[in-house]
Formats: sequence, C-alpha cells, structure tokens
Amino acid sequence: MKKSQIDLSLYLVTEESIAIEELTKIIAESVSGGASIVQLREKNNSSLSFYKKASALKQLLNELSIPLIINDRVDIALAVGADGIHIGQDDLPLPVVKKWFLKI
Repeated sequence: MKKSQIDLSLYLVTEESIAIEELTKIIAESVSGGASIVQLREKNNSSLSFYKKASALKQLLNELSIPLIINDRVDIALAVGADGIHIGQDDLPLPVVKKWFLKI
C-alpha cells in the first residue's frame, strides 16, 4: 500500500489483553463504523503470541482493505507483511528501521 493511499482519519489502536477471537470482532465492527487503519499494540505478549495475532489481523484487514501497523516490532511487521510500523523513543533508530522495513 502506498503512503498516498493510507487514510489516517480514524486510527484504531488495539488493547493486548483482548483475545484474538474477540479482537477480530471488535476490529471488524470498528472498520464498519469508519476505522481506516489499525495499529496492533502488544507490549507484554511473547513473540509467538504477537506473531499469531498479527497474522490473523493482517488476513482480516487485507480482506477489508485496511492497513495494519505493528507497534515497536520490526521483525513482526516484516514477518506478516504489515503496512507500517510505529516506533518509539526506546525502539530501534529510525534510519535502521527504514533500512529494514523500506529496504532503502
């Protein structure tokens, strides 16, 4: 998905304590209500749990034509083919993330 195609008008950020079955329902309802982009935010789950949740959400969001942003984890974003990544001050430096994620 190209930058110019991403609609940031209603940006949904998920809560990690919600099980994937319930989360997919919430996200589908949110998209139906106008959410235009989803950020998967997982701070405490294992890498495997994060990956499984991200994979399931990526599949759902592809069907809905909604971009998926992964919070903090470049490896998970790359593994699931996410549309973007959110990085914070304590994450990898932006030039490194751009090099891996954007392949520049």
